[in-house]
Amino acid sequence: MQPTLFRSIDLSTSDNAWTALFQAFWPAYRSWFVDKKGTQINHKELALAEQQLEHHMPELMPIYRKLVRLTGNDPVAAQFLTLYRPPAYLINCSQAVLQTEEPMLIRNYDLSPELSENTVTHSNWLGRKVIATNECLWGADDGMNDTGLALSLTFGGSQQVGDGFGIPLIMRYILQTCTTVPQTIAVLKRIPSHMAYNVTAIDAAGDFATIMVGIEGNIHVTRERTITNHQQQVVWSQQAQFSKTIERKQFLDEFLQQPTCTPETMTAAFLQAPLRSTQYDKSFGTVYTAVYQPQSGRMRYVWPDREWSHSFDDFKDGDISVQLLPALLSTQTSENTYADTHADHVTGVMRDILENMLQHITPALLPNPQASIQLSEALQVQNYEWIQFANDFARIWTKADGQQNPVNDLPRQPAQQIDVESVKASKAFHSKPKRIALVFH
Repeated sequence: MQPTLFRSIDLSTSDNAWTALFQAFWPAYRSWFVDKKGTQINHKELALAEQQLEHHMPELMPIYRKLVRLTGNDPVAAQFLTLYRPPAYLINCSQAVLQTEEPMLIRNYDLSPELSENTVTHSNWLGRKVIATNECLWGADDGMNDTGLALSLTFGGSQQVGDGFGIPLIMRYILQTCTTVPQTIAVLKRIPSHMAYNVTAIDAAGDFATIMVGIEGNIHVTRERTITNHQQQVVWSQQAQFSKTIERKQFLDEFLQQPTCTPETMTAAFLQAPLRSTQYDKSFGTVYTAVYQPQSGRMRYVWPDREWSHSFDDFKDGDISVQLLPALLSTQTSENTYADTHADHVTGVMRDILENMLQHITPALLPNPQASIQLSEALQVQNYEWIQFANDFARIWTKADGQQNPVNDLPRQPAQQIDVESVKASKAFHSKPKRIALVFH
């Protein structure tokens, strides 16, 4: 897995900054948008989309018109930028509010790094400064404004699609026009979303809410301090099982009740399982952990081995390269480490780890020392599969004659062979969530 490049872009400096962002991401967005819409441009749909945008979010129209001009008045880009009735897309995330001396909003953004913009922007549109994780060219997945309001979203767990706007643009609108949690709730009641999402908001006064947004203006306001990828109940069981949304929510709720829960320990928890995911090949890997402290106007991206901070007082253009590896593996290992740990065959660094482990096991303590020798030899085979390794490793702990382990007086259950076909079938069950097919790295 190649390192992922994250960028910071100050859009308040000149129009050229957004134009460069547009030129970098638009070709892939256009391909996805035209493919899903089935036509290059439908002028009636464009007119309706602009009418709906002006009706629901009139304050954004000057920005919208300016951005359309910067695209060269491309009608496809114009329709895309309205984010009205966009194709379906989803993300899998976790987020929590920490009520400390300075309230914090912490979230994991779970997708594939190849399917996201990986860009944090600073803007000063309409006289309101905003720092946000960019989405759909001018929307936001999470962000804060200079009044102390911070927002973050997660997928709401439903496949249903209705009339409405893509949630990233609604998030942008809130950050541009709202200053408090009650104002945020009022906007989410008024503006229809085309899919179900959960929006968590905190403001400078310390107020917070998690709003479960349904399609076409249906919302449920809660005081939940944690949320993952379902709402009042699970309605898409396959996605819930795949993303472990119930387990992650339960973990967060329990963690918040612990006396050891602090900003430091909570941030560390987001960097570990079950909150941090490494299923990048299934579009369910943690791309970044974001920590927002809106009262002081600071935010940071956090990874297991580094941080990247931004603030209203000191926002700079730049970039950072991050190797998104499993938490227990050093980022100093080769770029193939991640692939090695998730491939069907035992290769590379994991082969070395397993061989080293076997060398430190005393043969006399094993029920079946010969199986240990055979396993060491098998690890040298080029196409040695993980499932076969599991079976061979199990044989180490079972005597060939079925007798009890002399080192342990407790009886052992016979080792069970793993059904290879069943395991492969269970992998195929979790289909990859569909979203924008963007490849930048």
